Formats: sequence, C-alpha cells, structure tokens
Amino acid sequence: MKYVKLKSFFKKNNVKFYYKDHVNSTMEEAKKIHLSNYQFLIFESDSQKNGRGRLSNNWISKSGNIFFTIKILTKKDPKFFFQLGIITAIEIKKTIELFNIQKVKLKWPNDIFIENEKIGGILIESFYQNQYKVCLVGVGINFLSSPQNLNYKTNYLKKYNNKIDKNDFIQTLYKNILNAYIEWDPNINSHLIKNYKKNLMYLGQQIKITNNKKIIYGKFYDITNEGYAIVEIRGKKEIIFSGSIELLQ
Repeated sequence: MKYVKLKSFFKKNNVKFYYKDHVNSTMEEAKKIHLSNYQFLIFESDSQKNGRGRLSNNWISKSGNIFFTIKILTKKDPKFFFQLGIITAIEIKKTIELFNIQKVKLKWPNDIFIENEKIGGILIESFYQNQYKVCLVGVGINFLSSPQNLNYKTNYLKKYNNKIDKNDFIQTLYKNILNAYIEWDPNINSHLIKNYKKNLMYLGQQIKITNNKKIIYGKFYDITNEGYAIVEIRGKKEIIFSGSIELLQ
C-alpha cells in the first residue's frame, strides 16, 4: 500500500487503490478494471505517456507531478456527473489552501488556476459497465513542474510553497475528494453551486467559448444546477455544455 495512512480510510469507504510508476493513461487503466465489490477505485501514476485533457487535448504528464483517476460506481443519474467535476475542483482548491497557497480560482468547467496561471485540470467521462453507471474523474496537477510554450500561462505548486510534501498533499486530497463524493446529493446542490460560483473566474464578464470549431461570444451569465454554463448572447440565454473559455479583453 503506497499510502499507509489511508489504509483504514480506504477500507472503511470501500475504495480500491492502484499505483504504477508509469502508464499510458490513468483514465484508460481505470476504465479496464472492474469495480466488483468496491464503490470507488483510484488509479494513480507518477507519469503518463498519453495523458488526455478536455476536448481531446494532450495533457503533458512529466514525472513528479500528480496524475490519478477516480472510478465511481453509482446509481445517480448520469446527467449530474458534471457535478463530480465541480466537487473535485472545489476540493482541490480547498486542499491547496490547506498547504498555505492562496489566490486559487476555478475556471469553467474544471480547470484550477493560481494568480491567472493554470496548475491543474479535471476530465470527466461516463459509461455503462455490466449495466452499472460508471463515472471516471481524471485529475492532473502540476506539482513539481509545469509545461511551457503553451498558449496560456502555467505554474506548479512547489513554486508557491517549496515545503509541500507530495505524499501529504495527495493523501489529504484523496480524503477531501472522497468524503465530498460520499456526501454528494445532486438534488440538494444549492450550496455546491453557490460555492463553485463564488470561486469561478470570468462570471459576469464578456467571454469567448471555443468548442471544436464553434466559437461563441457573450456574457458569462450564470451556472445551471447541473454545472453547465449559461451565456447571454445578444440578449438571449443559451446553455453551453462544454468548451474552452477565455476572457475578452
């Protein structure tokens, strides 16, 4: 067991844990493993060869950073799985702040920023496996380094606090995320959405959303109960389910 301190916590909460030094993708590895008698599965790796971000983007996955996927077996309606990304983002922010790093913000739908520099992202996938509803939550966090020469600024946690211990951070993060998943009730989500909006970048401002080749311009008006973006376009409100968001200068 990689994290001895979590052994009893994982057992109590029906969590199966896997770790490999190097994989193609923690999402793909988690997808292949059946949950059987477990409610949650965590697959962690120190590096990925073919890490994936949203909208089929590559996620650069250098050794020393944080990469894991949580697989969840649930009876809840898949239309609410988007909320799991919101929960994960909020718990990542909370955990980072516990390690004396401030100015953490969330960018819709599931990116983590510090001082306008990206330090992490979340990817959600869902499918059926042996008639069960399954959700995969993939997480990548720049801990020791960050990619350069991208079209946006990046940074890493050690830059903000060089005393952070990686194992302590990950163990705290797993506890926070899993406890939040266990308490999750998609039908009583006003506090969740309110907390998300409070920490959300660009809300109320003019934005551009790119989804594949489609570009939408408008005001970032609000968030639905499911976590989707509401954009006001020429006086009409439209719900946007996915995309990459930028602030219009």
